[in-house]
Amino acid sequence: MIKMGDNEIEFNPEFRLYFCTKLSNPKYTPEIMSMTMVINYTVTMDGLKSQLLNVVVGYERPDKEKLRLEVVQTMSENTAKLKQAEDDLLNKLSNAQGNILDDEPLINTLEDTRVKSEAIAQAIVLGKKTQ
Repeated sequence: MIKMGDNEIEFNPEFRLYFCTKLSNPKYTPEIMSMTMVINYTVTMDGLKSQLLNVVVGYERPDKEKLRLEVVQTMSENTAKLKQAEDDLLNKLSNAQGNILDDEPLINTLEDTRVKSEAIAQAIVLGKKTQ
């Protein structure tokens, strides 16, 4: 039953209603968002294909969609870690005094960043392949 005003109306669960809006980011209540699917058609054709494919995979193979979301999350975290390591290294390089080849902590940071960078790059490649 759907309540419209003071009236309760029966409906068919197979009923679908499509809305189009020119708003780039429409705001709906959480109740409405939980029952709807928002598709952004202002993206490129490839982006739209990807969005729709993800929706279909989510319905037909929820396990694969869950795996894809985990891969995306991991790739995002790895990219953030790589950026943080690079920022730390650049900060230490810019604050280094004297001959940087004699600065043992800086050399250790450089080596740690290189190792992290290689590991994260491999994880990102694996994530893209899995995706």
